Amino acid sequence: MTDSSRILLVENTSEAPSQASSCLLGADYHVDLANTVSEAQSLSLDHVYDVVITEMMLDDGNGLDLIRHLYAQQPDATFLMFADTVTNDAHRLDLPNDDQAAALISQILFRPWSDKQLMEAVGSAVRMHRARISHSRLTQTTGVKPERGVTNYNLLIIEDDELDAALIKRTLRASQSCRFVIHWAERLSDAMRILEEEVFDAILSDLSLPDARGLTSVAVLRQATETPVIVMSGMEDPLTAIQTIQMGAQDFILKGPSDPTDVTQRIRFAIERSRTLAHLAHLAHLAWHHPLTGLPNRGLFRERLGEALKRAKRNDGLVGVLFVDLDGFKIINDTLGHDAGDVVLIETARRLQLTCRESDTAAHLGGDEFALILEGLSEMADATMVAERVVSSIATPFPTVHGVSPQLSASVGIAWSTPNEEMEELIRRADAAMYRAKRMGKNRARAWSASLLEEMKELSRSIPAKAAG
Repeated sequence: MTDSSRILLVENTSEAPSQASSCLLGADYHVDLANTVSEAQSLSLDHVYDVVITEMMLDDGNGLDLIRHLYAQQPDATFLMFADTVTNDAHRLDLPNDDQAAALISQILFRPWSDKQLMEAVGSAVRMHRARISHSRLTQTTGVKPERGVTNYNLLIIEDDELDAALIKRTLRASQSCRFVIHWAERLSDAMRILEEEVFDAILSDLSLPDARGLTSVAVLRQATETPVIVMSGMEDPLTAIQTIQMGAQDFILKGPSDPTDVTQRIRFAIERSRTLAHLAHLAHLAWHHPLTGLPNRGLFRERLGEALKRAKRNDGLVGVLFVDLDGFKIINDTLGHDAGDVVLIETARRLQLTCRESDTAAHLGGDEFALILEGLSEMADATMVAERVVSSIATPFPTVHGVSPQLSASVGIAWSTPNEEMEELIRRADAAMYRAKRMGKNRARAWSASLLEEMKELSRSIPAKAAG
């Protein structure tokens, strides 16, 4: 699916293509590139932009002045900004005290940012732009500006019966507490095309459409969009109503003459429920994922490993665990700075995700420690094969930072489950194998074995003796 959003990317870089442009073009946005303020201003005379992304510092000016200039021309655009670090860029423009800039910039992305962070920021900016356009249309449609205390919603109605659609519109427009911008589609396929162009607060869909019967429409809509879906039906059927909710619909209402207050309230409740669930999901993500790399953190790693061991026990399967520690990471932080270290960690996370399957888990335990959970292994050699791919992947030079391409290696410990495996024992064995790989010279994988167990016992016996001496 091609996104019709047009983006202006203003970068003070000689890279061709840059990380940002490659990422955005890969997502099928329409992207125009500029390297200077003057180039960006020239492009803005010929095109209208949904989103503008600019560097904070440019060769012929700064990003804030450019944003102010473009905002005067295109007030519906949403603005993002790149900055090197808070200390290096932001203090020079006194950004926190600049009320106008704070109002115009939706988000600042401080380097090093990941492709995921950029795409999330751009997606949010596109939605903000579309919401702003919907607000403008609402004013044009109603002829009056929204009043204080009156909530505005952008609504999509999918209904093939023209009389039913007209009745729904009259009911909604009779509301005293809300104003609606209403889009109407007669078929599900028409609605899908509209959803490519617009962002809606809610969707009201008939349960029986010319190209989708019964719960099919609910399933298709829930797969295509996170917008709350409210199902409409001309028949009161409690079983069908329950099934639609189980399919992910927010509510089930009967068509026909209705109290505008009641219908409006149910739509508002559906929208707020959906937003609350999305917010809770976001909070849960933050609680269970590493803030820099976005990978599952130590707590979620343990949770998933416990579940994987339960499945393996039921299915008589194998679970492999790899502990990955970056060799020489401290040197990167000490010599190139923590921003370079962050680039290495983000890139390591990306490489680990590419190394394993979608059914596996790559986790960031903290610092330069990572782990992989490998499920459904047919034999123990499979875990060793993945570990060797990890070692090879990390040995590849990392992206250039401050003119230097960091190069480091990884020590990987391998362990796999046995019948009635205790999670703590499996973790301990993988960790011990990783430390053995470090002692053997780093840049390698080492699997847990009986000989390693004896070696650890000998080492543990020698420690008290050394302490006593």
